[in-house]
Amino acid sequence: MKKTTKHGRKLARKVFADPSSVYKVMARIQHFTQSELMALSIPPHLAFESLRTGRGTENDFHTLAAVANTVLVCGEKIGNECVDAAKLAQKSLVLMLDRSVKLGKWGVDAGALQNIPPVLDLHDQLLTLYTPLQLQNAMTEVIKRMKAGETLGVQDFES
Repeated sequence: MKKTTKHGRKLARKVFADPSSVYKVMARIQHFTQSELMALSIPPHLAFESLRTGRGTENDFHTLAAVANTVLVCGEKIGNECVDAAKLAQKSLVLMLDRSVKLGKWGVDAGALQNIPPVLDLHDQLLTLYTPLQLQNAMTEVIKRMKAGETLGVQDFES
């Protein structure tokens, strides 16, 4: 009979306590399924369309802000073009926020019409390339930066 270490017995208890644990790990490191891609891709596009047509809400704005912030964080590992596109979209979003405070209505301007669609496309591409775990790590970084006031800050856009 093979003798196991205390650590080995503890690990075995964890695995046997939740036999599906290996599948949970695999789900985090495998790429998104087609239906998951659709579920993650469609809401930002709908949010932009709502804002573009004058039916937008604050939630639509926050959806686009999360996309721009995620593209920024992921883009830092990819290249300057991604970072630049994300920062342009963030600048447009800051202007959109300012305008909504002044006018009491959400909408887009010419800059947003030009700067946000490329970030939506980049986000769609990232979803096909990233695993759920990588995207979760990126979102954790986004939240950390938001709490520190580092994302969508006007200081990022001052010349």
